[in-house]
Amino acid sequence: LRPRLGDEVFFSALERFASEYAGLAVTTEDLQTTLELTAGADLSAFFETWIHGGALPALSLKYAISDDGSIRGCIDSTVPLGTLDTQLWVSDSSGVVEAMVQVVDGQGRFEVAPRSGEITIALDPEAITLASRRSVRVDDELSCWEDALVAEE
Repeated sequence: LRPRLGDEVFFSALERFASEYAGLAVTTEDLQTTLELTAGADLSAFFETWIHGGALPALSLKYAISDDGSIRGCIDSTVPLGTLDTQLWVSDSSGVVEAMVQVVDGQGRFEVAPRSGEITIALDPEAITLASRRSVRVDDELSCWEDALVAEE
């Protein structure tokens, strides 16, 4: 949740929660309400998946590199419901591009501008997403992108 909200919002919400509920019995809903008010966002999908659902997904990333060096990829989760954010690092001779990819109902997708040289992709390299396993492989068949193209037509 912290990477999704950012440090400033996350820690501000925790300070607000500690201040407003000091000495009181609290519930998960109290924490969710405070986080949502501070972030100005609906976090029910996060809480439903990670707090109430108790699911621990396996994550797999498939990607393809086009002739111009751009990268498209899909991230699949074995938990097909809810929303999670996971970290992605793409490195080449120019350095590292870091991004958060949102996975909704078991599938997320990403696109990275053209890169050069040897390209390395890491899925959740700092293990910030609770997952039972993470895998990365090259694969020219990217169903999440094919589905998106069909939906746009």
